[in-house]
Amino acid sequence: MVRSHVSSCFWLGLPISFCKNNLPSKEFRMVLEDEEGLEFDAVYIGNRTGLSGGWRGFAMHHNLEEGDSLVFELAEHDKFKIYIIKAIDDDVKEAEPDDKNDNGVTKEEPDQEESPVAEPPKGAKRRKLRGRR
Repeated sequence: MVRSHVSSCFWLGLPISFCKNNLPSKEFRMVLEDEEGLEFDAVYIGNRTGLSGGWRGFAMHHNLEEGDSLVFELAEHDKFKIYIIKAIDDDVKEAEPDDKNDNGVTKEEPDQEESPVAEPPKGAKRRKLRGRR
């Protein structure tokens, strides 16, 4: 998901070739069903090959964020089954560091000179991924 899919305009463009082969070219109502079976009404706009009305409610209900991935399955001619893969799993708690080594002795803090912090390359974007290091 990119920002326009999950905030501000809440427009979700779909692949043109998929839409031309599987969906009508006019505007019509679609059902978006999540993994738990909860259904949301949405508006598919055929001439723009995307979802608009109702997509915002689905995105907000599922707290979709930039970087999340979704898998759309055309379950019926007017129904998408949607599987959500979160970029940041809110259920994963970061492990707290253990202050003791295997022998129960308190670990010493490394000197800053011994463990320099690498500067990211200019123009590099940092992504916050909890639970992945």
